[in-house]
Amino acid sequence: MNVLEIRSLAFDTLRIPRLLVETMEAHVAEDYPYEACGLLVGYPDGRVVEIYRTPNVEPSRRHDRYVIDPLTYRRVERSADERGLRILAVYHSHPDHPARPSETDRQRAWPDFVYIVLRVTARGVEEWTGWRLDDTGQFVPFPCQVEA
Repeated sequence: MNVLEIRSLAFDTLRIPRLLVETMEAHVAEDYPYEACGLLVGYPDGRVVEIYRTPNVEPSRRHDRYVIDPLTYRRVERSADERGLRILAVYHSHPDHPARPSETDRQRAWPDFVYIVLRVTARGVEEWTGWRLDDTGQFVPFPCQVEA
């Protein structure tokens, strides 16, 4: 599959096992005060089954920007495709800022993913929210359900 191929979401709720949410929260707390990022992989129906921590390769502004390593992205995408899975969501943290996408996040976002933004402080993760781009290129809330 070509990385630039756009696929619409075939689900209306992202379902994430609690253990993977805890893994995601631990990752962003560990990388504080820098932005952490990663990928959630699962079935096309929105069930997440794997989480991948990805290096933030932003060269100069890791405290308020993230860039997912392209080689890591491609490796995760290829592995998922081989097993009938796909990348469903991108997650990243906002150290000491709200759990909502920034304008930079919107400008860099692709329409075929859910975006999870986690507010993290020195005390840990305080909140996280799910988003996706609508038909006009604006972020709108997207339901995420934590499952046992």
